[in-house]
Parts: sequence; structure tokens; C-alpha cells
Amino acid sequence: VAVLVCSMSVGASVNTAVISKYRDIGIKISMGASRWNITKEFVTMAVLSCIIGIYAGVIFMCTALIIIVYILDFTFKIDFTLILLSVFATIFLTLIFSIMPSYNAARMSPIKALSRE
Repeated sequence: VAVLVCSMSVGASVNTAVISKYRDIGIKISMGASRWNITKEFVTMAVLSCIIGIYAGVIFMCTALIIIVYILDFTFKIDFTLILLSVFATIFLTLIFSIMPSYNAARMSPIKALSRE
């Protein structure tokens, strides 16, 4: 559930980025940028933010577990397979949830994008 919510959150942030950059999108389209370039820009932004968030979360949680184990004298084992599956699932779902707002931004007409300012 957390992976799905995280991916949906990244998709919502892509939608917010698209809304805030209507003018830039209109200028790029009027200058001849292809739909693929605009879509790629927003999807890349989403995936990079997802990877940074995953990296920070994994480092933080592993550090917190090590501190808790040290204080409470527990033993634990890190399941790297589960961590990797979660990382790949999050990245995959982020791609799915970020493609639609990115593609809609790329399909926008330059006049409509520039008039929304």
C-alpha cells in the first residue's frame, strides 16, 4: 500500500509540475520540441525524485534500525530481496503514474499553454 501511495504521490507532483510550467511547455512546443522530449522531461523528473526519495528512505530506515538494535539489543536480518523488489515496484508504478500527465502536457497546443498564464 505504501508503494502504491508513494507512486501516486509522485504522479500528483508531476501533474503539479505540468500545471506550473504551462508557459514553458507552450514555448518549447512552439519552438519545435517533440512530444517525446516533453514527456521524457517530466518522466525523468518523476523517476529521479522517486529514486532520491527511495535512497533517502532506505538509508534512514536502515540507520534507525541499527540504532534501535544497538539500544534494545535485538538481532535482525535485512531482507535485501524485499528491499530491491520494493524499489523496482516503486519505480515501475512511478513510471505508470507519471506518463499520463506528462503525455497530456506534450499534447497541449502552444496557444492554449501560453494563454493559461
